[in-house]
Amino acid sequence: MIASNFSPPRRLSFITATLVSYGLCAAPIVCFAATGNTLAQEAVTPAPTSSERETKAPEAKSAAFAGFVKYRYLRVNYRLEADATYTEESEQAIEVLSEQGIQSASTQSVGYSASLAEAEIMHAYTLKKDGRRIDVPASNYQESKRGGNGGHAPVFSDHSSKTVVFPEVEAGDTVVFAYRHRQKEAVFPGHFSLLHVFNKDILADDIELTLDAPASLPLKIQAQGVESRELPGEDGRRRWRWQFRNEKVTSPEPGAVFDFGPAEALVLVSTFSDYGAIAAAYDARAREKAQVTPRIRELAERIAAGAETPREEARRLYEWVNRNIYFANNRVGSGSVVPRSTDQILDNRMGDCKDYTVLYQALLAARGIASTPVLINSGNIYNLPDIPYPWVFDHSINYIPSLDLYVDASIKSQFFGELPFSESNKPVVHTADFQGIRHTPARDHHRDHSVSRTSIEIRSDGSASGETRIEEYGRYAPPMRSWMKNRRIDRDALTARRLLLRNGYRGEGEFSGDDPDTPGREYRYQMRYRLDDVITLPGPGAFSFPAPVDSSHPIDGILSFLTAEKRTKNFVCAGYLLEEEIAVRLPPEMEVLTTPKNVAFATEHLSYRAEYTLEGNLYTVKRALEAKTDTNVCTPQQQEEAKEAAAVVRRDLRAPLIYW
Repeated sequence: MIASNFSPPRRLSFITATLVSYGLCAAPIVCFAATGNTLAQEAVTPAPTSSERETKAPEAKSAAFAGFVKYRYLRVNYRLEADATYTEESEQAIEVLSEQGIQSASTQSVGYSASLAEAEIMHAYTLKKDGRRIDVPASNYQESKRGGNGGHAPVFSDHSSKTVVFPEVEAGDTVVFAYRHRQKEAVFPGHFSLLHVFNKDILADDIELTLDAPASLPLKIQAQGVESRELPGEDGRRRWRWQFRNEKVTSPEPGAVFDFGPAEALVLVSTFSDYGAIAAAYDARAREKAQVTPRIRELAERIAAGAETPREEARRLYEWVNRNIYFANNRVGSGSVVPRSTDQILDNRMGDCKDYTVLYQALLAARGIASTPVLINSGNIYNLPDIPYPWVFDHSINYIPSLDLYVDASIKSQFFGELPFSESNKPVVHTADFQGIRHTPARDHHRDHSVSRTSIEIRSDGSASGETRIEEYGRYAPPMRSWMKNRRIDRDALTARRLLLRNGYRGEGEFSGDDPDTPGREYRYQMRYRLDDVITLPGPGAFSFPAPVDSSHPIDGILSFLTAEKRTKNFVCAGYLLEEEIAVRLPPEMEVLTTPKNVAFATEHLSYRAEYTLEGNLYTVKRALEAKTDTNVCTPQQQEEAKEAAAVVRRDLRAPLIYW
């Protein structure tokens, strides 16, 4: 991806792990950070015996993974004008190394904002491995345009794209794609910014980036991990060239933090003098949108009526905006940084993050409560580059100075007074009252707390019935509140059967919980169930008896993520306290021979304890895992710590009760 002075989204296939940004409220912008938490488990092969070592022929080393595609070349040229508009010309040749790379290589596109830019595909063809050239036929071009009625801008996205599908692509072929993109209007008047992060996850023979700019533009430039050279320029102009090649594929690390450090190969260019200039540029275009109109004043008075304190007024206004405005991305022209009017937001009951911010700001102002928009990154970026780059910020929230409180009204089910995890411990820019880079508060890990309590009675025929009650606090509460509110109630029975099966049980269950529309920093829900064939009686046996229903973040699942693979980079992590209690009423005729031993284990950042008791026929298990970190970033050394803890925990979770 490429992020430049409002480069609209364009799919540059596997190119440089470029940070694409087309304004605020976009997706997190570190494109190579893996998402999802499904992690493959490596198979463990027993060590060979001495006789096997003597008789077994030596095995050839497996070849290093080279990826599915390779850049034979990529050339991107920018010509920048004095008003910060620019023309970008790009040509790329992608060689398909294996069948797995065919699908991703055979479709290429360029995206742009129709109101701010224009784009054209200059040529596209398949170069067969036998040397033949097959031009993309006219029927394989597709253009997607989004516009309003009668040529007007649409209410939301005006993102357009031009796409080509390459014919007859096979392993060994190369697809060649070239386009021209012209930015006709700068998002921030008079300003240009560009960031290329060169992807080390893909082989590249030759990547070249050039910039031709008027000497009068005050450009700040940072280049690292690339060959850099300033070239002779025309009269009154300067030129730079940066080159990069990658001969070895590295593996992406899920959740890795992007820190702009020396390990990254990148080129960053900006006309902004400092982050205060970014704040001023945003404020110049957004401030007037937060004016208190008669409609805003009347609405604020109605919502806040009866509130006894400014904080209570702010909470009521927040909850109204959070519940009554629905989220939709806005990528219409300069709307990527300019909020809509409050009238338009209220008429449509819809908006993006900037619209939530400006509406809440206006409602607060109507009650005499000052606030400022705040620019923040919602992804895996926890520090800012030295050169001020606006598109590192992909989200906006509010700050209320009198309450010393950051709030984000756009996150559904988020309670007033706390930010979601992804927005805590982050550098931010206050746009209306900039006084240097500030930071959102770090989280107190004790506040992110989950408690699971299970009570089960096992009958003499091996069946059982019981319930699991789960209490979620802090950052764990909003997702479950949202799930309970939006779930398909008619599918509860199927969902319950699947949850039970996931933990090794067959049976039926039903859900219930607190009212999901009731705000608060905690949420409680439960599942009652009837289980078939939990144990076999009469006769000897053993069971470890996991809870039939997990919380949304079970102990073993969290440790699996922490320890799944070797890390070399800092990664996003969180502190927490997870507690689990399981009380099992055993059949009176069951004779327990032994129960698991108690466990207590601690490192600098992690602690785990487990207690097992048997009183009469009541068997009780109590476990607790605590991660003692109040930052959002962990180091590879902390992963090693987690591996040590995980080994202890996994052994304990498998420890059985043995009975006759």
